[in-house]
Amino acid sequence: MAEFVLASILLRAKDMRRSIENQRSGVWDKRSTLPLQGRRAAVIGAGGVGARIALLLRAVGMEIDIVGRTPRIDGGLVDGCTLGPVRGIDELPQLLPEIDDLV
Repeated sequence: MAEFVLASILLRAKDMRRSIENQRSGVWDKRSTLPLQGRRAAVIGAGGVGARIALLLRAVGMEIDIVGRTPRIDGGLVDGCTLGPVRGIDELPQLLPEIDDLV
């Protein structure tokens, strides 16, 4: 699931559909795309799936806010990596205007 989420974000940020269409048409369309570095995502759910998504997105340079039912200072370790703080679901409305991607 984490890889699917990363692929979905890349699809949009890098406008991959247009790139594929251009390749099929033999069109060279040099254009700028959005970098993943510095994009901010909120991952809803601090369980196993959400934690792995958060770690993979961090690995490509994204800033991640993890949102769970209740806030926690420490989300624990996942695959030897510190998950970090978990925001409570009541913080989501204030967080939404600040994020680029919602997972």
